[in-house]
Amino acid sequence: MEIDKQRPASLLRRLGAALYDGLLVLAIWFIATLVALPFAGEEAFEPENPMLLAYLILVTGLFFIWFWQRSGQTLGMRAWRLRLVNGQGHHPPLWRLIMRAGLMLLLLILALYGLAFLTQDFWPDWLGALMLMPLCISMAWVLVDEERRSLHDIAAGTRLIFLPKQEGSH
Repeated sequence: MEIDKQRPASLLRRLGAALYDGLLVLAIWFIATLVALPFAGEEAFEPENPMLLAYLILVTGLFFIWFWQRSGQTLGMRAWRLRLVNGQGHHPPLWRLIMRAGLMLLLLILALYGLAFLTQDFWPDWLGALMLMPLCISMAWVLVDEERRSLHDIAAGTRLIFLPKQEGSH
């Protein structure tokens, strides 16, 4: 597909794919935790265990990088007909995929901690809101960028495109 015929992905499609992939990641976390349980001794993991958190972040990053490296699409992106490409409209190199996954996960971790802080009386609400802002700004950037790129796409030199329906598909 020529670059001038590639349509940028809308924010709604991005959010739809993110919801699908989020559900898949939750299922993968359950499996990954089951795999790791024998290494935890006879005790279950505590949710705030830093080793468990690092392990789940690594598993999540590998999920995205593996799918992007194979086809430029996660399962959620495939359902919403999105593909990750580089600035020239081609398959991005591995280092760009790693950079995008790292930035995306950093934004997501900050946002999740921000949500947790907003639900706790121990932390001030402004701190939780401040931690949510980077992800919100990155996603809102899609609405103002000419190519509908998020800030983590701009930093990684990638973009999401919308794939037209193929002839004969329903």
